[in-house]
Amino acid sequence: MSFFNPFRRRGSAPVARERLQILLSHERAARGQTDLLGILREEILSAIAKHVTQRLRDVGLGEAMDDAPSQLSGGMRKRAGFARALVMEPDIVIFDEPDSGLDPVRTALLCELIQEMHEIYKGTDIVVTRSASTAPRISDAPG
Repeated sequence: MSFFNPFRRRGSAPVARERLQILLSHERAARGQTDLLGILREEILSAIAKHVTQRLRDVGLGEAMDDAPSQLSGGMRKRAGFARALVMEPDIVIFDEPDSGLDPVRTALLCELIQEMHEIYKGTDIVVTRSASTAPRISDAPG
């Protein structure tokens, strides 16, 4: 069974909702509304769970999926925020001082992660930082 992916690259949330509503209106005429809604609910939840799980794995938080926010370290919280931003596959990601509050080792790891995700998802990353060591690690042309 093929399913509309609400997280496609060039889409936006309103477009996804609009397409889903159109899909619902056509399918309701062909089948019972309750059957369709149950099937769609399962398909949507499954697609969302797979997508979110993959983004958490991308940023190295696959093992911490079930942890509460209070159980995450500062670096893990920053990566969780990064994963949250990547879920919608934006064309532009803005990082506002991603290195603040992190020790030098965690800062270096976060910089590497930003570069890795940039290579995978392409797009544009804008990093605002006051750190003279972070800027050259992340950027193509600091200035």
